[in-house]
Amino acid sequence: MDKFVDRHGKNSVCNELIKFCKSPSDEQRIAILLWEMEKLQLYCSWFCPFAQRAWIALEHKGVEYEYIEVDPYNKTKEFLAINPRGLVPVLVKDNRTVYESSICIEFIDEALTTGVSLLPKDPMDRAQVRIWSDFISKRIVPTFYQILQMQEKDKQEEAKDKLLQHLLTLTKAMSSEGPYFSGKALGMVDIMLIPFAIRFNILSNGQVEVVLFVVLSVCLESMDCTGTQRRRTHIIKQEFLAINPRSLIPVLVQDNRTVYESPICIEYIDEAFQTGVSLLPKDPMDRAQVQIWSDFISKRIVPSYYQMLQMQRKEQQNEAKERLLQQLLTLSKAMSPDGPYFTGEAFGMVDIMLILIL
Repeated sequence: MDKFVDRHGKNSVCNELIKFCKSPSDEQRIAILLWEMEKLQLYCSWFCPFAQRAWIALEHKGVEYEYIEVDPYNKTKEFLAINPRGLVPVLVKDNRTVYESSICIEFIDEALTTGVSLLPKDPMDRAQVRIWSDFISKRIVPTFYQILQMQEKDKQEEAKDKLLQHLLTLTKAMSSEGPYFSGKALGMVDIMLIPFAIRFNILSNGQVEVVLFVVLSVCLESMDCTGTQRRRTHIIKQEFLAINPRSLIPVLVQDNRTVYESPICIEYIDEAFQTGVSLLPKDPMDRAQVQIWSDFISKRIVPSYYQMLQMQRKEQQNEAKERLLQQLLTLSKAMSPDGPYFTGEAFGMVDIMLILIL
């Protein structure tokens, strides 16, 4: 079998075996067999809450993988070759890498079907999971670290109040079915929060417990994506805040449910409306790469662009400009050689994320 695989490649083997399948379960067993021919590797640091997210996802999915412990304070050349950012978690499969904990969770969920899902299938429900996972990353986690870093008691208390308000906001978005965020099954939002939730007791020396998953919200009706309508409306601020408390654009509204954060909007548009034009590839690893580089644009290129515009002194502007050019060079090296777009001949998500600042 191994010699046949070496000679013909795994895709050829898969196609030949599937011809003899009598049921979907046979195909699933073959998929698992082929997956295990080149086992997934998890580069992790046991104490790191961000790395623990990917670790929990793998364990919950029941995926076979090789655990490789990394010392983030003593990065080896070998590890930096895998992930130049030097951060964990990193997943390696077929000599391709996935990093950023939220992207790792989505890749784990999409790459192999084990009967356990970390994200729902419905595009609107998936968008809601991404929105609240992003809320945990941008609001809850930074506030948690602010409390730990504050030296003054009154500032610590202020940050604690802010953290509790964020947690209350999160619980209001939960499914009323419970006990988990999306209902009866552990999913991505829970995994994004768990490594930090178990550390919350240190904020009060164990004297106060923060109860997270309380049933507070009402079940929302499932969406109907049978048609697409475009509408431009001028909305006064008060009405807009009711749609999106963060008061940022863009916001998509479908059947009284909202989607915001531009990358999440792009993924929702791609998943909800099948028009024959795809903004993200279907292959889980290729999708993960698109998500990684879209994230790179959001976290590196866009901030550098605005820093350059805001700098008053010429030398600071030149420094920011040099940094931006280096980041654009890094991005261009990750492009498909088929061009002219990031992933090849078709315009896609990475291009959309970048195009408006070029």
